Formats: sequence, structure tokens, C-alpha cells
Amino acid sequence: MDNNNAENHILQISNEIDDLKDEELISQALNITQDEFQREIMCFRDVGTKKLCANRINELELSYQCFDCSKDTSHIICKECFIPEIHKNHAVQIVQMSSQMQGYCDCGDTFMLDRNSMCPKHLQKDVKVENKFIENNPVFKKYEKFLMDAFGLFYKKLEKFKDYPHDLLENIENIIKILNNEILDIYFDSNIIYLVSIKDSISEAKQIHSLIFRTLQIITNDNIIWGYLTGKILKQEFQISINQKQLRSTSLLEQYLQYNARLEGCLQFQQDISTFFPLFFQDDDFRICLSTCVIQNFKNFYALVCSYELITNKNKELKFQVYKDTKDQKLTDLIDKILACSQIEEIKSRNSLIQGAIIQKLFLFMQRGYIEMLRLYKTVQSPIHYQLFSVVSDLILEIPLIDFPSLQICNSYSYGIELMAKCEKAINEQINQIQEILQEDFSAFKIQLLNPKSIGFQKLLNESLLIYSLTRRHPCQQLKNCVLYYPSDVQQKELCLNYSVIISQKILSSFRYDLKQILLIFDHLHSFDAQNILRLILHYYLNNLINSFVLKYQSPIQLIAFNQVLSDRNFITVLSIYLLNFSNSQDAYNNVQELSGLDKTQFNQIMHQILKRTLLNYIIFQSPVCFEYYKGDQDYWKNLENEVSLQQVDVAYIQLYAFLFQEFGIYHIVQGFIEIQQHLKQKINLSFLICKIAQTDYDLIQCVGSITGNQFNEQFQKGLAKLFQTVFYSQTFYNLNEMRTLLKEFSYENKIDLETLILSSCEINLDNGQLQLKKELKLHIYEPIYASYNEKIKEKINDKLQMQNDKFVEIFGSSLEYELKYYGTPKSTLTNIRYEILKAISQDQNQYLLEIIVKDLENNLQSNKGLINQLDATLKILQENAIYINLLYLSNQMFSSNNVKIQHLVDKIQHYSQVFILLDKVNHTQKLFFQVYCSRFENLSFTQNLNQKEQQVTETKSNENHQNNKEQLKKKFNLMMVNFSNQITNEDLSKVTDEICQLCKLAFENNDLQYQPILIQYSNILEQLKIIEVSSKTHLDILSAHVSNCNHTFHLNCLKKQMFDQKQKDEYYQCPLCYSPYNFILPDPYQIQNIEIVQFEICLEAFIESLSSHNQQILEKHYLDTEFNLYSFLDEILSQILCNLMFQLLSDIKTFIEKNQHLFLQKVVTLMRLLYQNLNNRLIDNIKTSENETLFKIVKIAQLYLLKQTNLNQFKQNLIILFHQQNYFAQVIFQLFTEKKVNLASNNIVLPYDILKIKDSFKQRMINFLSINFSQFFAKHFLTKCQKKKCSILSSKMETIFSGQCICLICLKKMCLGNCGNFNQKQLGNLQRHSINNHQSKSIFLNVENSSLILMRSPSYILMPNSLYTNRIGDQPVKGPYPLQHYSNFQINLKILDQIFDIIMEEKYIQKLYANSQSLQITLT
Repeated sequence: MDNNNAENHILQISNEIDDLKDEELISQALNITQDEFQREIMCFRDVGTKKLCANRINELELSYQCFDCSKDTSHIICKECFIPEIHKNHAVQIVQMSSQMQGYCDCGDTFMLDRNSMCPKHLQKDVKVENKFIENNPVFKKYEKFLMDAFGLFYKKLEKFKDYPHDLLENIENIIKILNNEILDIYFDSNIIYLVSIKDSISEAKQIHSLIFRTLQIITNDNIIWGYLTGKILKQEFQISINQKQLRSTSLLEQYLQYNARLEGCLQFQQDISTFFPLFFQDDDFRICLSTCVIQNFKNFYALVCSYELITNKNKELKFQVYKDTKDQKLTDLIDKILACSQIEEIKSRNSLIQGAIIQKLFLFMQRGYIEMLRLYKTVQSPIHYQLFSVVSDLILEIPLIDFPSLQICNSYSYGIELMAKCEKAINEQINQIQEILQEDFSAFKIQLLNPKSIGFQKLLNESLLIYSLTRRHPCQQLKNCVLYYPSDVQQKELCLNYSVIISQKILSSFRYDLKQILLIFDHLHSFDAQNILRLILHYYLNNLINSFVLKYQSPIQLIAFNQVLSDRNFITVLSIYLLNFSNSQDAYNNVQELSGLDKTQFNQIMHQILKRTLLNYIIFQSPVCFEYYKGDQDYWKNLENEVSLQQVDVAYIQLYAFLFQEFGIYHIVQGFIEIQQHLKQKINLSFLICKIAQTDYDLIQCVGSITGNQFNEQFQKGLAKLFQTVFYSQTFYNLNEMRTLLKEFSYENKIDLETLILSSCEINLDNGQLQLKKELKLHIYEPIYASYNEKIKEKINDKLQMQNDKFVEIFGSSLEYELKYYGTPKSTLTNIRYEILKAISQDQNQYLLEIIVKDLENNLQSNKGLINQLDATLKILQENAIYINLLYLSNQMFSSNNVKIQHLVDKIQHYSQVFILLDKVNHTQKLFFQVYCSRFENLSFTQNLNQKEQQVTETKSNENHQNNKEQLKKKFNLMMVNFSNQITNEDLSKVTDEICQLCKLAFENNDLQYQPILIQYSNILEQLKIIEVSSKTHLDILSAHVSNCNHTFHLNCLKKQMFDQKQKDEYYQCPLCYSPYNFILPDPYQIQNIEIVQFEICLEAFIESLSSHNQQILEKHYLDTEFNLYSFLDEILSQILCNLMFQLLSDIKTFIEKNQHLFLQKVVTLMRLLYQNLNNRLIDNIKTSENETLFKIVKIAQLYLLKQTNLNQFKQNLIILFHQQNYFAQVIFQLFTEKKVNLASNNIVLPYDILKIKDSFKQRMINFLSINFSQFFAKHFLTKCQKKKCSILSSKMETIFSGQCICLICLKKMCLGNCGNFNQKQLGNLQRHSINNHQSKSIFLNVENSSLILMRSPSYILMPNSLYTNRIGDQPVKGPYPLQHYSNFQINLKILDQIFDIIMEEKYIQKLYANSQSLQITLT
């Protein structure tokens, strides 16, 4: 069959495709008989097993990862291939595919997983098909020819319309009709035949594509052999002609990839050839071929389009888009004529990228991308195959990075590079390539710094994949000239800026991840080979970053878009790491300038332009609008491991610029900041920024620390010590949990591994008195590292420590003076970098910022706004700039700069302060403020040189005073903590008084009933922990209540009014005095003679509202027809209260007495005595005592001799008989029932239900079940199944987000979060349902993945602030790509187990929920 006939045959079949059955279609397409179809193709279906699983894992579907078996952290194992026994005692995680990315199972891929980790199905040998089968099989030959002909015809048709986006012709016809332009109509009509042929080609191409893909589906479906053969056909190379002269090799696969972006733009197919990749991957050669084709044709995965928006003279809006590189001249002429139409009033255009649909799926198989690039480099000895990076960089420059489509493009690109970088083998081979490039010079690379002018340096710069991938991946230029259209709506503008920030953050994160992976290979960060890598990167950036800054636009969006250089922060990161080795600014400047290869003028210019771009970012995103992504405050950062915010990187560069350029650097920073600020007409405190770079290394530490790990030199460690100097005091005064909370607040918990750093920094700090607080000024001005949490931390430390802070310290602080005084000694945390910056500030002869401050003061004083307003404005200016002014003064004194300008301007400030002191209208506080300012500049003690003896005496005395103050503060703090704890736990219980109402403070009259609020809750914890033997439902019922009370008494009317006015939290009221929750009010039994229903109406109302549906039977069973039996109801409630009080007494008698619970017990007994006068059948009568249950025996004795009658002698005698071996204990119990004051003279009482023994047993039970560290816990419990009977999480298709699994810490059952049964039914989640059905709606759950704790009291819950497993500084384990051994550092926290026990045993769920009401949530979890 010749070529024309073959094409006609394919077109004919493609037109009939919908009418043909599978067998008929293949028979006609391949020109074979149906018998051949069955014998040669169908007979191989379901034969053999796949070498590589490659099952598609779709959206929301669950799969697994095992980081003890993987070679690549991006691996996935599907449910079918995951065998728990193989991964026993491994760090396994359950993952769920997101909606944006699908995955494929890697089982069988030795590149991704250890061979021992694979399931039996995928351990077999490679799929092999003998060449004889291929050579001699006529069906295979016909199949091969069909694919060649069909794909060839498809590409032939595509060539005709590849310049036409899918809706272009339709839009053009519509535009021509609307414009009704004669010239345009004539031109269009003259080309109508051509345009119709384009439409016909599009239609035919779609039909041919459908034919090809249906054929592939039929032949390869469940057919491993023919899938393998199809892959061989697609990757098989053949020759094609170029310009009818040249020939070049290609393949069907490569051709398809070359047209990928145009296929997406022109035809928008929902299915592409990547659908069949998992089947083709049974052949390793196909995967290699695919990687090679992707690398060589990466530019074809993106197409640049220009989107037009035309506004006509009739105000109609017309839209269309065309490719930027259109070659079709007729189409180009037509577009030009449309744009030139007189009816068009306005033309808007913007560039965007079309991304081929196949690219996302290709990235999933690109883990070996770096390895293939290295293989191709060896073949041609040229970096030509590295162009993947520069291709995307060039394309990004064509589009404004301020919208969601741009974010998707950058996300996709970064994701692909990250996948390649996660391959450990690829990184090692990149290092090996350096050795191959340098050959005999490689030894010099490891033992000395390479000269930038050397041949080896230049070869690495241009040929090393490692250097190329780090330097060329992102553009070093600004957005190319294009018209930028942005929304007018304020919120949309903010959204555009946030998109810009998120894109920058994603790109920076990708770079930092790769850089960290590479630096970790070297023995030490300061080794010569690591330093040479950094020098190569810096050299490239300094020679390629654009030397430009644009300040001609007014809109922040335009300024950001046209000044955005994505490689800027990559450069800053590397520069920050490199300069860790330098303590002298001049040495650092000379070194960096020398390695750049630039002269000083060029070097200074490029560094200055980067500074301006950095300052622009800082100022725009520091505006009142909260750009959380820029500052690192957004929840997004919690999901990033060891990540730094863009703001921190920007501030780090500003600090390094000041360090390198000294006084000129300070001048450039101030000048550039003010220039940009004035252009934007914004007012941001510049003095804060200067103080920040001079007084803390925080941003530099965060920028570098997450990459370098713990490889810190002495100076860097001093900077860390500066960060944690305040935290040192938390180690002295705070308990463990409070310290952990403060540590996290001070240091952005997710940005840096703090454990080693904090422990070592505390050794440096010792006890050097550097605690610093301000009570009036905002903390971020005084101490910049606390900016994000200033008020919260300030109040917390001020309230709890109350350290000595005089007015001088409040205004100016003490830290900097202390640092300068002891610089060069272990007592000072002043790093050399900050020392050089302080020196530069003092030597800056311009003092532009100080001039502005003084000018603001002068303008204020010369204004006509009145003395009071002038005074307030002066105070505000001096307060806002106090730390900066003090910094100038101290640095000028320290470095003996004798800066006349500083002295002159400071003298002016002092003069203005003296003027205000003399004014009559200045109050005492204001006068004190100005006096402190004056004394600051008169105090020369800082520069006076004390002789050594005097200095030692002074220091000794100061240390003694400090220690004495510290001891006093410690005692005061401990007392305060005790009081604080008592207040929180409601254990500071008042003694019962019968004289006055504690709400209105009026005396009780004789006929006034007193009421006491109590909280009655229901629990089955005694049964669950098997503390008391129960033999019947009566026993269960009577032990199910837990009562707590505060012993406060009130008038009934006072309490009713408070209950009516109070906004209920959940279903409980709160005591108006101590805020303890309550749901029942008990009348004082000493004031009543008979029990009547009127006395209990309000009690019943409050109690009914608090009952859950599970406990409604408590009320329902006391109804006889329609009458409510009050007496039987009270008998049940009071009997339950009595039993619970007895348990409290017999488990912890000391606490029982301290809480005055015996007074409440006596009230209950008296009330029950009254009740028994009207009741014949009592609940306690039904209790059958056993030999072992002391509680029930005491209750029976009390009933017999205190409730039914009053015979105290018999009651006492029976108690003595019961406790015949503990006569004293019997006497104490008797006193608790009968006397107001009870003193416990002995602590040697053996309690029947000793709470300490119960607690120890509970803790041991927990430790045995859970394990002592998180590594053992993870291995033991992560892979165990959910114990819900109808759990279908792992067996069905997911229709909801999988949130993990939990263990109930009462019954120790494991279950899924959310609902894991019938997803179509809207039911309660597992935790709610389990709590309600098993634990009276209450429980505490342990999250299996991170050991966080969920306190549930249905329908409300809170996430408890502490985790069950923590490391030495209290951080919880974070799910990540770590082997199981990583989690062994996280030990079970026994203090948290104590808290859990207290909550469960003492029913403190409600109290905890109220105490954490801000984080209270209501859900169907």
C-alpha cells in the first residue's frame, strides 16, 4: 500500500471509528483477519506479570511511603503492593494524592526502592521478547506500519494549523462580524478557502488522534507483551528529511513530545500518550529514551501566547489569543488588520504560557533526569543538554509573575527540579563529574580556593551540571518590556502581590533544598571543595544579575513586577553562607570582589542595585496590609521544613551590605530606603531596620541555619546566644511546658532545628544579666527579633518574672551597652559582623537618618498645633527612635569616632529635652522621660576606664546583687506560679460560710435558702480502668457520676439572675465567683425541714439542659405516666454523688480534706436523710456488697446509721470494725462525716483506692501499650488497622480527605479520623461517635502521625497544646522523609501522661475546654 493509499485508508477508518467494534477496528486498521487478531494479540492478554507496577494513584486515593526502604523520598507504593510484613518496624506514612497531582506506584523500580521492599509480583526478571518474534511476526510488522503511517499523517495535519489556538478561528469570525469593517471583510473572504482548509485539518487531526489512541488502548489493555512491543515502536529511531536536504534521526515518541504544547493549545485533548507510559515502562530502555527526549525537547512543552482584549467604539469587549512565534503569514496579516480597524478604541495585551498537558506526568518519571543529562554530556562533551534550565528561565521573563497561571507554571517547574534533586545517586554523580572535568586539577579543588581566572574554574562554571543547575534555573534578568495590566480593585491588587510573593517563595525553597542536598555531601561547610562550589555560584550571579533598578512606576504591583529578579535571593542565600567565615569587613569585601572578577566600580554597582531591589521588597511588603507570606507568619510555613521567609532573606542581605560596605553601606541603605519610601508615599520606621541589622543576627541565622545545620563557627554561635539570652531565664524560672512555649514564640519553631543550638547557647550566656524588656515601647523597636510576638511575649515575661527595669532601661534598653562593654569576652554575644556594622554607623559622616529625626523634631516645635500636641508628637518621635539614638551614641563612644555630626545632632535632641523639662505643663511622667534622655547623653561612665581592681569589685558586687535579686525573684515567682496554678485548676476553694451570699455580699436571712452550684458529669472510667469491682447494672449506675464543686453559696434569686443573664458556653453555667462550670444547684439542707419540688425547680432546669441524649434516661425513668417522681430522681442523683465523694475520699484523702469536700459530704448526707423520710425504696438498698469493695461497705454503713437513723456511736463502731487494722483511718472517716474541721495527723494511711497507685498503674499501662519513644510507637501502631468494624478507608475509593488515625487513650482502640464507613451518609465522625457510644461523650485521642492530643467532649474539641512525645526542648515529631531511627529522639512525656490521667479521672474536660475557649472547635470529627 503506497503512502497516499495508506493516508486515505487511515482517514476512512477514523471517520467510521464510532461505528466499529474493537475487533473490527483493529482488523481494518492493521489489515489483518479476526483470527490473526485473536491468535497474535488477544491470546497474550493477562499473560505474565509486570516488572514495574506503575498503577495510577488518583485524586484522594491512599498510598504508602516507606523511608527505610526508599532511595528517593518522592516514591509511592500503592495499596496492592504494600505488604505490612515487609515494612515492619519501618518509618511508613500514608499519603493521599492531591487534586493537582497524580502519582504512579514505584514498586518494582530499583531506582526508587530497595529490591527487598518490593511485593512478590514485581520481583521477577525483566520482560523480554525474542527478536525472532519481532522479525517474523507479520501482525507486529503491520502494527508498526500502522503507527508510523497514522502518527505521520497526524503530524502532517498538525503542521497546517499549529499556529492556531483551539478557539482562534471562532473568535476571529465573531470579531469580524461585530466590527463590520469593509476592508477586513474583503480580506477575510479572499482567504476563506484557506481558513476552511485549516478547520478541516483540525477536524481530521482530532479523528486521527482518536483512532490512534483507541487502537493503543485495545492492543495494550492488560497485555504486557504488546505494551512492551508498542514502547519499542515508539522509541525506535528513523530518519526524516529537513529542508529536503538534511536528514536527522527522530522517533514517534520524540515527535509527539515536540508538538506537546501545540497539542494542548490547538486541540486540548483530554488524553495523551502519557496514559500508556506505565505499561511502556516495563522496558527500562523506554524510560531512558523518554528522559532523553524530555531533556532534549523541553522547550516544546511550553508555548508563549499573547492574549488580546479589544474595546470597540461601541464599548464591546472582544477577546482572542495567538502564539507569539506564529509563522503563518496569512494569519499574521489578518491579526494586524483586526488590530488596525478604526472601530477599535483600546487594545490590551498580555503574555502567558501554555503548558503541555503531558509535562505534569513527565515530571513524575523524571527522577533520573540529572543522570540522563550527565550521560548525554559524556556523549558530546558539551553542556548543550543542560538547556532545560535556561529554556524555562527565558520563558518566565516573558510573563508577569502576579497571577495564578504563573504560579502553576512555576510550581510545576520547581516540582520537577525538586524530584530530580531528591535522587542521591544523581547528586553523587554530579560531584564525580567535577572530578572528570578537572581531571588532574581535582586535587587542587579539594585543598585550595580556585582562582576565578583559572581554566578549571571557567570549565566548571560552564560545564558542571551541579553549577549549571543551581545558577541557570531561574532568570537573572527583570521582566522584559511588556504592557502590564492589573486589577483596580484593592483586594485584587493585594492578591496579585501575594501571588508574586508565593512564586518567589516557591522558587527560593526549591533552590535552597538543592543547595542543602549538595552541601551535605561535603565533610564540612568550610572545606575547600564546599567553598569552591559557593565561589562558582557567586561568580556567576555577580556577572549575570542585571545591574538595573526601575523606580518610574507608582503602582506597587508594577514596581514589583518590573524589578523582580528571581535569582536575587538565591544569590543572597549563597552569599550569606560564604560570609560566615569572615569577621573583618574589608577582608570580606576584597574576597568577594576578587572572586567576582569585576572591577570595584562594576562590583559596587551590581551590589547596590540588588540592595535597592531588596529594599523595595521590604518596604512594599512591610506596609499596613498584612503580607503574611512575605513575613513567614502564614500557616503555609507550618508545612515547610526548616524554611526561611522572604523578609528574613531580604534583611540578611541588608545586614551583609552594611557589613561589606561599612559607612558607605549604611548611607546607601538609608538613602535608598528614603528614596523608595518617598516615591511610594509610605511612612515606615527606618530606625527599626537599622537597629535590627545592628542589634541582632536573627535574620542572617534563619537565612543560613536551615541549610548549614549545626556547622556554625564561634561568631555564628554568639549570634545564636544573642537570640536565646532571654530564654535562659525561662530555664531558670519556668517549668518545662512554659519554657517550650516561649522557645517556640521566640524562634519560629519551624524555621531551624533549635535543640543543639539552645543547649549550647545557654552555656555561652551563663548568667550575664542580659534580660531586656520594655514596658512602654513596642518590643519590636527595642528588640527586633521579637517583632511577630511582641505584645504576647512582653506581657508574659513582665507578668511572670517582673525583672528589675528602671526608666532608663525601658527607654534605651541595656543589652547593647552590655555587649559593647564586654566585647571580645565570653560574656558578650556581639558578633564581629554586628561589631563592624556598629562601627560603620558611628563613622557615617552623613547621618542622614539622624538628620531626618532632628528635622522632624524641629518641624514639630515650629508648628502651630499647640503645646500639648507638640509635646505628644515630640514624645512619639523620641520613643520611636530611642533605640537608634542610643545605638548611635554608644557606637560613637565605643569606637571613639568623634563624629562631629552625631554629637551636634544629639546635642540638639538633648537641648529640646531640657526645654521640655522646664515647662510647667509637662507632667511628672513626661518630665521623667525627658530627664532620662538628658542623663543618657551626660553619662560618660561607659567610656571611662576603671582600673582592674575597681572593675573587679564593681562586677563582684553587681553579681552578688544580681544573685540576691534573682533568688528573691525566684521565690516570688514560685509563689506566683502556685497561686496562678491554683487559680487555673480551681483548687483555691473557699471555706463554706453560711453568713453572706458571695455574689451580692448581703447576709442570709432566716428564711433565705442558700444554694451551692455543683457539676455532675457521667463517666465509665472506673469501669474502664477496673478500679472497682462491679457485679450489676446498679453498681455501674451508682458509680457513673463524678461531682465537683467550689463550695460557694448564693441567694437563689442572685443565682437565678446570674444564670438568666449569663451567655451559656455549651450547656453549662459558670460560678459567678470562680467561673467553675456547673449544671446543678443544691439547696442548703440545714435550712429546710421537708423536701419539696419548688426547692428543686431551678436545679432540674439547669440539669436537664446539660444532659446529653445518651443520659436522658436518667430523667425518663422517673416519670410515672405524666407525673415526675422527684424523690426517686433525687435518690439516684444524691446516691451517685455520695458514692463519688466516697471514692474521692478513699483515693486521695489529703486532697479531699484540703478542698473542704467533707463539708459538702455532710450536706449531701443531711439532704439524703431528709429525702429518706419520704422514700421507701432506695437505690442504695439494691447494692450488694462484696468482700473486696470498701466503698460500698462504707456507703451501706452510712445509710444504716446516718441516713435511715442518726446513731453516731454505731456508725463509728462499724467503721472501726471495718478498718480493724487502721483504727486511725476509721476515726478520720468518722470526723469527715461529722465534724467541720478535720486535721490529718498522719500520712501513713493505706487507702483502698490509692490515687497515686492508680496513676502509676495507668502510666505503666500506657507506656507498655504505646512504647517509651516515638520510634517504637510508630513501628508498633502505625500500620495496625482501624478497629471500626465498617472501616473502608483502605479498601474503597476515597471520596473525602484522609486526616490520619487516632488512638483512644481510655480504651486504647485505634480508629480513623473523620468517618471511614459509608462516605455517602452524613454521619458523625469516628471520634465523636466513639466518645458518645463508649465514654459518655468524652475522651482524649492520640494522633498516630505526630503524637498530638485531641481532647473531645462531643460536639466540642480542642487540640491540646502539648504533645505526648517530645524531644529535649519539647518539640513534637513532624512527619517527614526520615528513617525510623530519626524518631527515637522523641521520648514519651510523663508529665503529659499525668495531665491526661488528671483530666480523665477528675473529669476536667469542661474546665479544659473553657480554659482554651479561643481554640475551641465544634465539628463532626
